[in-house]
Amino acid sequence: MVECDLKKLTAPDFTASIRPGMPALMVIDEAAVPSIYWEPRAPRLNRQGLASDLKQGAEITGVALSNPEPVLSVRTR
Repeated sequence: MVECDLKKLTAPDFTASIRPGMPALMVIDEAAVPSIYWEPRAPRLNRQGLASDLKQGAEITGVALSNPEPVLSVRTR
């Protein structure tokens, strides 16, 4: 859509449009960032790593996988 300069695409069952995005922060040199922007952090649990290891069969004390919940998936045409 961007390459064709289309702002909006309308069909009977959907509408797609392009809008300007928000600028993202890019850190060029962390050492140059003033200290007031740095936050001390406490240790944080790596939930993704734990879940991945459990799914591969690892036994880890203090954690477990729950029973899966049903998920509704809807797609429009």
